[in-house]
Amino acid sequence: MNKVTLVVTAVSVALLSHSAIADVSWAGWNNNIYSENSHADAAKTSNNLNVLAKNVDSVNADLQNSKAAQNSINQNQSLVNQTQSNINQSQAATNQNQAMLNHKQDVINNDQAVINTKQDVINKDQAVINTKQDGINKDQAVINTKQDGINKDQTVFNNNQIAVNNQQKVINKQVDSRLNQLDGRVNSLDRRVDSLNNELKRGLASQSALSGLFQPYNVGKFNVSMALGGYESNTALALGSGYRVNENIAFKTGVASNTEDFKGVSYNAAVNFEW
Repeated sequence: MNKVTLVVTAVSVALLSHSAIADVSWAGWNNNIYSENSHADAAKTSNNLNVLAKNVDSVNADLQNSKAAQNSINQNQSLVNQTQSNINQSQAATNQNQAMLNHKQDVINNDQAVINTKQDVINKDQAVINTKQDGINKDQAVINTKQDGINKDQTVFNNNQIAVNNQQKVINKQVDSRLNQLDGRVNSLDRRVDSLNNELKRGLASQSALSGLFQPYNVGKFNVSMALGGYESNTALALGSGYRVNENIAFKTGVASNTEDFKGVSYNAAVNFEW
């Protein structure tokens, strides 16, 4: 039994022993409780007790709601405290970052001062450069004037060079034509030399074959002989005959040709006198 129930019970006993009308105001509700001294009506007393019980239940419900509200407030306060702690930590980090930014800004300011000093030097150097550039521009104007004359001379030279080139083309064509003619003649001469060399070798082979033919001696008056001759890679075949008139006079003749194509014939005839 809680304190509220004890209070309600005490009030009920007091009402039973005294005849009065009590005006009860509790937790936001008002009810008139009527009783007489020791002869209170039992029904009214029971009704008053029921009313008090309902009021007690209402008070208990209000207390429970108050506790729940207080718990919610406590939880919210805990969240608020945690949030405040986080804010404090963030503020501390922000302050630290701000200090770092201030330091970096000081460094930047110092660097900017150095840059400004160097910029002054650069500006002075630029002024000197500009002065020298004026001189360069004047010299360039003189150069341009002379270049115009050079360009004119170059144009004349180019025109002359074109004429020379055209003339050179004509000369080159004439030289090429003469060289082609000369080359043809040289080639023809080479062929003739090669042919002559081949004919010479064949002729030497034929002469070698003709020199191998025999002359008739005292055995008989008439003879026939055959001989093979050669020079390097060329060979020739000779055929001849002879006739002895007497001891003092004899005749002979022969013919020879190469063995490759039997073109080109060599021949001889001779008379012999002996005494």
